[in-house]
Amino acid sequence: MIKPDKEKLVADEFILDKSEMNSIFSGVASHWKRDDLSMLQNAGYVTNMELIKTAVKFNDTKVLAHLYFSIIQAVEQIQTLNSLKKSWIDSKNSEENENITKQFHHIYSIQLDKIKSGEAFIKN
Repeated sequence: MIKPDKEKLVADEFILDKSEMNSIFSGVASHWKRDDLSMLQNAGYVTNMELIKTAVKFNDTKVLAHLYFSIIQAVEQIQTLNSLKKSWIDSKNSEENENITKQFHHIYSIQLDKIKSGEAFIKN
């Protein structure tokens, strides 16, 4: 897939520095510590967040910018695929026309194939 014009990417331009990113990750870790999970489960969350903070510390800012862009796209694709699957399942469980259920399944399958092939993502 081709790279879009620069002005189309302005909203997703990555300008945070490493300390700002790590502040966000520290905040997430603090939030997780307040959760209702066991100490062992919380330790797993917090340990993973510390690994992410270490990765931020040792990576180039340009790499982090590309990573951020890819994460945003991945989250958008997860939301799209989840919504399509929910519509497909809801249509199966309701009194919808069987053809509508097939259409939702077909659209879901097409999107899943695009995600798997990488076609659903734009170059950053």
